[in-house]
Amino acid sequence: MSMNQVVLSQDVTNCGYDICITQDNKIRTIKSYDESDKVIGRSDFHAGELMDVLPVFGQELEHPMSKSIYESYRSIYGEKIDWLRALGKHKFVSSIAEYLRDTKSTIEELDEKNYIDTLIRGRKVLGELRRANVDFEELEKELKVKNTSNLTSLLSDTAGICDVVRYSHESQTGRMTVKNGPRVLLLSKEDRRFFMPGRDGNVLAQVDFVSLEPRVTYLLTHESSPRDIYEEMGKAVGEDVSRAKLKIATISSLYGSSHVDSKISKKIHEFFAINKITREYLNEERLFNLYGRPLNPEDNRLRLSHFVQSTAVDVALLGFSKFIEGKDLIPYFMIHDSLVFECDKNSYEELKNQQLYVDVEPLGRFYLELSKFGKDI
Repeated sequence: MSMNQVVLSQDVTNCGYDICITQDNKIRTIKSYDESDKVIGRSDFHAGELMDVLPVFGQELEHPMSKSIYESYRSIYGEKIDWLRALGKHKFVSSIAEYLRDTKSTIEELDEKNYIDTLIRGRKVLGELRRANVDFEELEKELKVKNTSNLTSLLSDTAGICDVVRYSHESQTGRMTVKNGPRVLLLSKEDRRFFMPGRDGNVLAQVDFVSLEPRVTYLLTHESSPRDIYEEMGKAVGEDVSRAKLKIATISSLYGSSHVDSKISKKIHEFFAINKITREYLNEERLFNLYGRPLNPEDNRLRLSHFVQSTAVDVALLGFSKFIEGKDLIPYFMIHDSLVFECDKNSYEELKNQQLYVDVEPLGRFYLELSKFGKDI
């Protein structure tokens, strides 16, 4: 299956095949494909299905058949219609072709900031994700004591290997949620122990962005940022405030909470140049994140938080896509601002001895922190 294809899930067409429209506008029915081949947009990168892309622009995936055709065939076949068989291949393909071209055109019209290109580049890392290994014996023992949906999500049709984690960007700010596979975002730290390396001598590791959202905020108005942004902030605040309290005060100040000392809040606003950010990024009636994702906060007080959070999601995806390039590692899943992967011990030690960072345009340098994950902790 070639690149630059719009893929329509079989969930909609119910024909046992997935349907794609290629770059040269040809329609194909395919029985199976690599998840990373599911592409939509103008760039030669991986992306998600239409149902992942359309919600970004406030659209829902409609049925590809017209209402009149759908109703008439439903009276014959019932709710579950095999459209390929019902219409015949020629009519089926022409109907799908028209639907996909119209949908693609709609997306391009809505994408006034060319956000799809960023989404595709960022989601490249998601197309690289693989099935993680699970300590099946220990998991079975735990399930006899604590049978929860989060733990059972680690099971699959192959003992000892869980399904690939598939994410959706349907949330308001684009923060990812798990739509298929292990519920890694909801697993407790204790339950992460069931993940294990696939090879003896390898290491399960995670790499995290250091202070991602505060750094995004700072870099909106500064050319560079210190690695320890809270240490620098503490100097600016000039108060006897612990690091933990400073973090809470930062989140409260940036995201509109009143539960923070007004004097400290004012200095934090000055440190991040919030007034300048408001003038340069938040004053237009229509709100987009830094990369062009449309945002629709319900309250004006949420404009800053939605802008920062949404921009940070894209920074994380773009940054991790860069991080895995050229490295001998196996990426398994993302947990918020961290990427979990497997590598050999030598590679881990080499990474550990480096000052890890990624440069993400147009903001600049973002620092990363490496640690072990799961049973390796």
